[in-house]
Amino acid sequence: MDADEARALMCLIGELGVGVFSVDRQNGNILADEVAWEMMGGCVLEGVPRQLAARELWRRLPRVDRSVWMTAWREGLDSGLIRHDGRVTGLDGRERHLAIHAEVRSTGSRKIIGACRDLTHLVEIERELAGCQHQVLRVARVTHLGEMAAAIGHELRQPLAKIRFGADTAKSYLCTLPLVRSKVADLLADVSTACTQAEAIIHRVHARTRREPVPFVRLDLNAVVTSALRDLRHHPVMAATTVVPDLAENLPATRGDAVDLRQLFANLVLNAAEAMAALPVEQRVVCVSTLRSAPDEIRVVVMDHGPGISPEAYARLFLPFSTTKATGIGIGLSLCRNIVTDHGGTIAGFNRHDAPGAVFAVTLPVEFHDPDQTPPVRQPAADCLRGG
Repeated sequence: MDADEARALMCLIGELGVGVFSVDRQNGNILADEVAWEMMGGCVLEGVPRQLAARELWRRLPRVDRSVWMTAWREGLDSGLIRHDGRVTGLDGRERHLAIHAEVRSTGSRKIIGACRDLTHLVEIERELAGCQHQVLRVARVTHLGEMAAAIGHELRQPLAKIRFGADTAKSYLCTLPLVRSKVADLLADVSTACTQAEAIIHRVHARTRREPVPFVRLDLNAVVTSALRDLRHHPVMAATTVVPDLAENLPATRGDAVDLRQLFANLVLNAAEAMAALPVEQRVVCVSTLRSAPDEIRVVVMDHGPGISPEAYARLFLPFSTTKATGIGIGLSLCRNIVTDHGGTIAGFNRHDAPGAVFAVTLPVEFHDPDQTPPVRQPAADCLRGG
């Protein structure tokens, strides 16, 4: 390679942001081109020598990094190839992060020739990215805790309403004469049942947020729906709402968790009742039906006569913390979707075509295998349920 070709190559390397240098192992002097010299913090001026004693550069290495540089240097002298990247404080006092690739010449002038590249900008970007990732993880943890707290608060509304109703009614009975012991006992039994239900809800929410599996059992879907409607009897919103069940006979069983599915259907019915709060009492009717929609699927449909789902709400229907209610927190439908997904089913919400109102349909898989041939426990469903 002649001098012109060497200069052309040096220019090309400089345009790529790579500097070249050589080290004289006899006197320890470093000779660098303009790019490498600038990386070392020197002023690039025409006619100024670009030569530096290696010991001067060594003194400018951060003390905590000197042992690492020394190890890379020694290993490179033994192998004939030096590859390392680390921090260097330049002549201008600015700290840079350089990547060094050099070859130790074993013949001739006993020189080390190499190239260096300034990685400072990339390292700063990596640090910023790491900081952003840390912030994202922190926000995710806070969001996770917020969702869990919101879920617990949302799901406990029903058993707490039952507890308050039972306690207040039992208190009123205790103030009357003669004392109706059987009614007080029934109310206290409802309070105890509601406390057990609240405890189970907290356990399920904790398990779901920790991604712990919940054991599934064989369930009669009609019985689960009936239990969910019974849980809502004393909720204030249901006092002026009529619930009409239309439960199919001979419905095949499914597998799942009774606590989760009861909360699922109770949430859908409660949402439907709240959507009709502005209607006259005689129009506040929620229809709950079950049917076998396919040989391997059963479906629960909750239909109301409210204003329906707005176009703006469709896109965020099942997203957490998305709500159109003035006092809502937007966690109910998100929990419903999670429960349905955990059970291998699907959930969809859409507007009615024949009249005003919304429809939510939950589809669950049929349980075909029953090793012990034990039928699921069934509970009779009332033809019409009125809250209160």
